[in-house]
Amino acid sequence: MAANDADDYVKAGKVLESSAGDKFEVGRKIGGGQFGQVYDAKHQKKNGEIDGIVALKMVKYGEDDDSEVMREIDNLNLVRDVENIIELKTVFDFDADDDHFKVLVFEKFGPSLEHLIKDRILCIANCIKIADTLLEIFEKFQKLGLCYKDLHSGNLLFCPELFHLKLTDFGLSEMSKRNAHKDPKAWKYVYDASSVALLMVCCRTDQKVITKPECSLADYSNEMRALKESLLESGMMFLLDFVKELISQLKGGEVSYPQLRRALSASQFTPPNKFFILTSSVPVMLA
Repeated sequence: MAANDADDYVKAGKVLESSAGDKFEVGRKIGGGQFGQVYDAKHQKKNGEIDGIVALKMVKYGEDDDSEVMREIDNLNLVRDVENIIELKTVFDFDADDDHFKVLVFEKFGPSLEHLIKDRILCIANCIKIADTLLEIFEKFQKLGLCYKDLHSGNLLFCPELFHLKLTDFGLSEMSKRNAHKDPKAWKYVYDASSVALLMVCCRTDQKVITKPECSLADYSNEMRALKESLLESGMMFLLDFVKELISQLKGGEVSYPQLRRALSASQFTPPNKFFILTSSVPVMLA
């Protein structure tokens, strides 16, 4: 059973204390996934100072099944200096009855892209900004040797003012070799690159499915060709150069994020905006 489908690990009002003496008063459950549940919580420092609201991810932890949570912690430490990544503040252990948990404390961010695209589509300028931000993140991941492998709209969180977005959830990420273009398994990065294109489909149409990392290279190639043929009818011709470049890279077996970013902006008169567009005609849901 997925952790998100299980009973709540803790009740609202429960206070968890870290080994450093900080206290976290649990609020409402705000999400979860295969391995953990996420709650908002009020953070009180050891000296009694209230330090705002954070997000607690609680993962059941044991000596025999600790690989997922420890891998996520290692991955988060690896990418902590990458911009646009949700900040991991601290990690501590918590025991409840017969269960032992790893508690990951994250900065609290605003709504997810999944929430923002529910029953609406995003404007092209904001789609390009999202895609460009992700490609920049994945370029840095590739240099670090990290394959993200879990891109979907629920893992992109916006700040409350919707000026910035950050990527979260590294439980499925895995390490590859640093010299990615020489790595025979370099096609693993294909998922990260292809999923950016498919995420744009989610932002502009009512299609909500993202290709899974387990697909073969041929599957990705076929899906990108099908996407290219459907861009006009779905009002997404702004992605044509990007998808063409991605198909070319799939044929060559390499992923070059700088080239993909250039192709993404090739159809635009101006580069992606510094912030997301929020005006009277483009309201706070980025539509």
